[in-house]
Formats: sequence, structure tokens, C-alpha cells
Amino acid sequence: MIKVLLIEDRTADEIEVSARLGRTRRESFEVTPAASMDAAIERLADETFDVVLLELRLAGGDEATELVRLKDLTPTLPVVLLCTQDENDAAIRALDLGAEDYVVHDHGTPELLARSMLFAIERASAAARLALFSTQDPLTGLVGGALFRDRIAEALARSERSGRPGAIFVVNVDALQTINEEYGNEVGDLLLQHVASRLRNSVRPYDVVSRLGGDVFGVLLEEFG
Repeated sequence: MIKVLLIEDRTADEIEVSARLGRTRRESFEVTPAASMDAAIERLADETFDVVLLELRLAGGDEATELVRLKDLTPTLPVVLLCTQDENDAAIRALDLGAEDYVVHDHGTPELLARSMLFAIERASAAARLALFSTQDPLTGLVGGALFRDRIAEALARSERSGRPGAIFVVNVDALQTINEEYGNEVGDLLLQHVASRLRNSVRPYDVVSRLGGDVFGVLLEEFG
């Protein structure tokens, strides 16, 4: 069951969209209506939804201020716009402001509407995974390279203020490629996970251990020496 928050201020259009989603064959949808962005945000405070259907008229004009407001509050919640043929250009511009997709009312067959929402959900999910991978290594659970660089910058600023030195270590795992070739990638992954665990358990709780990529790990120690 896919939970849909429908932001639509016209009762007839709300009923039509809900009926269309009820006729889809591949998926089942539970539609919750909201007549305004304020009402939608109140709903979001109490419930979770998989996707938002937003009438473009309610998105906040040329600047799509209401759409931006919604995405600021729930950045990972995908939004599909409903628009008329005349609003096609405005809908395209709104994609740059956070919407994942749009559907023209006249072309919004049940299957097209369902497919658009499923695409939006997958696109938002992929973006969330990419954002996670930039801050966390999926294999070891350690800090990712981008976040490690940020932590170094923060540590340097603190060291400059306090006058206390720190240290950065780079650790390479020897012969990982040979291990992968002789015993398989699964064994190589287990080795990397073991090294990650050993490094994490060898430093203080507030020190930072990162997998920088491949067989390279980084360790940041603050107030060292």
C-alpha cells in the first residue's frame, strides 16, 4: 500500500484523482486529502507518507514558494505535480525547485499517474542513498570520505584555537587485490570490515575513522601528543 498525500483545494479534482488511483492495476494507493499546504504540513506532523501529489496552482506561483517550503520541511519526501497543459512550462521549472515529476491532468491516466509516483519514489530513494554514501561507507559503516574531510577542517579550526596538535593517519591494506583474486571479493570485503572494526576499537570514542576508498582508511586523532 502506497500512502499518498494529495494537496488539492477543489473537491471535484480530489475525487477524480482518488478515483483514478483506485483503478490502477499494479499498485494500491491510500489517498489522504489536504486542501492547502498548511493542512498538508499539519498532516505530515502526525503521519508518514510515501509521496505527495501537489496541484501546481498551490505550489506558490512562479517561485514555487510553497513547494520549496514543503521540501525544506521534508527534503526526502518525493513530490509529483498535477498541472494543466497550459502550465507545462511552469511545471518543468518547478522540477528545478525540488519536485521529482509532473503529470498533466488531461494525460493523467491511472497507469501514467501511478508510474509517475513510483518513479518519484524511486528517484527520491536513490538520492537519499547517494547522500548517505557520501557521509557513510556502506561496506564498513565508517565515516565516508566527504564527511572525513569536513571533520578534518573542523579539527584544524579547533586545534588553531586551542593550540593543541592532532594527527592524521592513512592506513593501506596490503595485497587486497591479490586476496580478491585468489579467494573472492566476499573474503576481501570481510577483511575490510575486520580492519575497520580493529581501527574503530583502537581509538578513542570521539576520534574519527574513515574508509577513504578501496583499501585506504583514514584516522583523525584530535589533541594528540
